[in-house]
Amino acid sequence: MVSQDEVRVFHTVDDVRESIDQLSDDSFFTYGWFKTLESFGMLPDPLYLTASYEGSTIAIAPCFIDKINDFFSWGPNIIPFLHRLLNVSQRLGLYKNNVLLCYSPACCRTKILFDKNYNDTSVLSLLSKKIDNICKEQKVLFSSFLFVSEFDELLMKNLEHLNYMKFPNIVTFYLDLSWSNFDDYLNSLKPGMRKKIRREIKKCSDNGVTIKEEHITENIADKLSELEAIVSSKYDPTSNNKLPSSFFLTLQKYAKDKIRLFVARKNDEVIGFSLLLQHKELLDVYMYGSDYTAQTNTFFTYFNLAYYKPIQLAIDEKIKKIYFRYLNEKVRLDRGCRPEQTYSFIKCHNVLLQPSMNTLLKNSLYSKLRSRFLPDYFKK
Repeated sequence: MVSQDEVRVFHTVDDVRESIDQLSDDSFFTYGWFKTLESFGMLPDPLYLTASYEGSTIAIAPCFIDKINDFFSWGPNIIPFLHRLLNVSQRLGLYKNNVLLCYSPACCRTKILFDKNYNDTSVLSLLSKKIDNICKEQKVLFSSFLFVSEFDELLMKNLEHLNYMKFPNIVTFYLDLSWSNFDDYLNSLKPGMRKKIRREIKKCSDNGVTIKEEHITENIADKLSELEAIVSSKYDPTSNNKLPSSFFLTLQKYAKDKIRLFVARKNDEVIGFSLLLQHKELLDVYMYGSDYTAQTNTFFTYFNLAYYKPIQLAIDEKIKKIYFRYLNEKVRLDRGCRPEQTYSFIKCHNVLLQPSMNTLLKNSLYSKLRSRFLPDYFKK
């Protein structure tokens, strides 16, 4: 039986390097990904909670103290002016203005990594107690499992019993693959969609665009940074978070063969790319970049980079699942993807506030009022 004494906290992924890749089935919960984030200060105050039994690591919960406001970007607005309340609380020396988050940045997924023989409530309870202790010691008022999948039975069934409140979060999309070749995949779609995809693949080629898998090198890293920034600024003009070329080179250094990069060229000039991460039998379409001035809508570069090439790769290499993140619901559903509802679970760590907070959050009148302040993608 695992005891509380066998739950430890590490502050760098280097200390769990071997066990994390062994336990994980997800590319965003691997040594290479977390090491890249740590190297760029994009994972503030990392906390890798581990449970061990007879000297072997049987579970890892990747967490961090949120100092870049991920919770306030992605979490539900549980009470109005929460951020302001935490700022005041910090000035008074009561609590920090940060939330402890359990998830992996950029993937919209929360996972605890378990050895298949120890995926049970007792280990989850021990990890939860350790989170409680950390929040008490570091004066953190709230912790959150930010993106729990509807299919994660252990977390979905037990977090509320551990005093976490449940809220709907975003809907992501995935594709399960069971086809022996790309034509079989196309034949699984509606006839009109099948014809559309064949036309988009042909048009891309007819316009002189070639798409091939490449490695991240110094020669191409600057271009990846430039094209990613173009797409990011299109959807968020106020964003100044351009990823430097060194980010891509560092990712290549640490993630190595987990990176799958498709590059689109026309007249040997790079006009687009899609960056995928792979671990075991799971593929994640992580990033897309494009030079809009070098192509038109008739090139269909986006669909080939973001869908058809990854799907072809996955089928060829017997990969079982592809994640396509959130938004673009119709586009994804038309191409065979399925929706996956995620939930946020949030806990107040003040023993006096927690009962009244839970009572408030369960109140039907409050729920109706709160829903008015939620972004549309939390309401699906």
